[in-house]
Amino acid sequence: MYLHFRPEMNPSPFPFPPFLSLSVLVLFFSVSIPLCSSNTDSYTSCSTTQFVCGNITAGFPFWGNNRPEFCGNPGLELMCENDNPTININDVVYRVLEIDENGQSLRIARQDYTDGICQPQLLNTTLDPQLFEYASGYRNLTIIYGCTIPALLGVPALFNCLITGTGFQNGYVVYDAVGPGLCYRSIFVPVSETILASAMVNLSGLEESLKQGFQVKWKVDDTACTNCIGSKGVCGYYLLSNETTCYCPGQFIATKTCPSSPDVVPANPGLQMNLLVFATINPLQLHVLPGQVRVFLS
Repeated sequence: MYLHFRPEMNPSPFPFPPFLSLSVLVLFFSVSIPLCSSNTDSYTSCSTTQFVCGNITAGFPFWGNNRPEFCGNPGLELMCENDNPTININDVVYRVLEIDENGQSLRIARQDYTDGICQPQLLNTTLDPQLFEYASGYRNLTIIYGCTIPALLGVPALFNCLITGTGFQNGYVVYDAVGPGLCYRSIFVPVSETILASAMVNLSGLEESLKQGFQVKWKVDDTACTNCIGSKGVCGYYLLSNETTCYCPGQFIATKTCPSSPDVVPANPGLQMNLLVFATINPLQLHVLPGQVRVFLS
């Protein structure tokens, strides 16, 4: 770790150009750099803190609750509400029923259908394609609300709901993802193919299938995390480069993997380096590189 000053003019004992005078605007920069604490704290936080809510426990690539954001993918935040873990995907809140870290999958159910069919958040069930994909064994059903005339000739309404305060109106279920047609609104949601028949013709079967939820797989490459763990590090996420990173014990800078014999200064969480820099109106450039800090005056 070193400081290197590169003045524009010839080197002198005073690290600034000699033509500075009182008439020249001087800027004062006070730079506080937590050289030894940040990554060491990241390693400790991500290795000892997991997301815990009810009977669900999760580590990387998830974060939330007491688990810091730098420990997981920014799109995989878990929340805890009355011991019920939830996740928000495309503005729809889902209850997290199971997490299979080995299979990189989770089973989720729409929270708005927890207490019945008639108070949905009027948004379709869609995933962020950068983060999730549907597991096999599911098929979309469309739940249609607010039909003032029979939507399906000869088929009785599966349920009735109070729509916009105007009265109870018919509701139907049809295969695949379709629009509402002549009715008020429609919502499509994946349902397990094993209980598809009962969901189509029976209200209790439909509500049960919605409570059971569906499985999705997250699309975070686990190779980088596997390599990190193999080198005795702990996985985290670097927001600036938008990629998995590795926090190592006693190392200041996050890397891909931990070195077998890290050549670093022992960690000291209380140590900080304060730089009081006097500069002209030309900006101070501060470059933080692996293993070093360089300060250039340009």
